[in-house]
Amino acid sequence: MSSPVPGGRRASWRAGLARRLDEFGYTRGGFVLAPGPDDTLIPATRFFDRDHLRWAIAQTVPALRGRDLRPGDDAGKHMRIAASRFSRRYASLLSAATLVGLANGIGLDVSPARCAAVIRPNGQYRLLLDGADGPDEVVRCAERPTPWPVGGPVVPTVAVLRDYVWRRLYADHLAPVYALALDIVPVAPHLLWSSAAEWAGLISDLAEAHLDAVAARPYVADRRALLGAATLPGLPGPNPLLGKIEWTPVAGDDHPKAVQTRRHCCITFLLDDRFGRLCDNCPYLSIEDRAALVRAKHGRPAGSPQSPAEQRIMRRARELPVVMRAMRAHQRNR
Repeated sequence: MSSPVPGGRRASWRAGLARRLDEFGYTRGGFVLAPGPDDTLIPATRFFDRDHLRWAIAQTVPALRGRDLRPGDDAGKHMRIAASRFSRRYASLLSAATLVGLANGIGLDVSPARCAAVIRPNGQYRLLLDGADGPDEVVRCAERPTPWPVGGPVVPTVAVLRDYVWRRLYADHLAPVYALALDIVPVAPHLLWSSAAEWAGLISDLAEAHLDAVAARPYVADRRALLGAATLPGLPGPNPLLGKIEWTPVAGDDHPKAVQTRRHCCITFLLDDRFGRLCDNCPYLSIEDRAALVRAKHGRPAGSPQSPAEQRIMRRARELPVVMRAMRAHQRNR
């Protein structure tokens, strides 16, 4: 897989997309122009190999690294939680750059053969997109002009651009990876697809937090169209993102105005490296605590250390009856 060539038309839209992700804070570094010396580079096609995918899922959990993972062994309980963490990281790999590009009038082709996962030393996944196809490597939209110089074919409407992007992101790439992961690890499909839905919501939330109302409008419109669609292009059956995420209004005039709520808990609070640490969209937390967590991480990149506010909330969260029961049961079954 070739790396993008600096300079010229290609660098302008790539650099613009990278800057926009950096402006959002939490997605900083999400679109890689060139991997660093400490990064691990894995072609996305490798995740379609069963043995590699099993290994990649396990690598997200420190307790599973270096173990001989076979179906039915005692690592199964950890693997179910690891599958949830992996689904989030893989969704972030594809969603951040793709959905920000879409909101800016650029249709990225994130088919597996064009993508590589850049895995940072902290375990976060970042996207490197193949630049071997020349200047006409993206699709543009007459109805939504892009702010960055770029070549490529033009589609007439946002609806057509969304179809192009969503088909490659979900039907061609994310769905088959998730299907193989579900075959490897026996978990409910909604556990994985909730991660894809929350990333679509997160991009919209970040735009509303960092941009003015006019600039944020296409992000919000794309999110509503995606999460509200009955079906997705190229995928059989109902839209797997439908009904996974909702927004709860928050009182007050400061940020945020509404807080994302994940319908199904991701259960990663049972992992050793974040035991008892709930997410800012967790259904187990009160709306006040979730809003406080959103404010605490505002402008900070993913993987940042906990702030004092987060630490206080997590101490309270560990005393919630449902969380205490889950943690005790997990410890008994280890």
